[in-house]
Amino acid sequence: MITKLSHTSFFVSDQNKAYEFYVNKLGFKVNTDATMENGFRWLTVTPPDQPDLEIVLFPAAGSNGRRS
Repeated sequence: MITKLSHTSFFVSDQNKAYEFYVNKLGFKVNTDATMENGFRWLTVTPPDQPDLEIVLFPAAGSNGRRS
């Protein structure tokens, strides 16, 4: 039986807009915001009341995952 969820992924069309929504509107905390050498952005957030749950804001197919 699953009793706890620690990581999940949300596929987003625009990481900057997702950042704006989850962090600035919903009050989520940024856990990781790193851009790799190839331009890929690894962005994770945590809900304010669930710091053990890490949500990856992952670029959906067709988006390049690059920071603009």
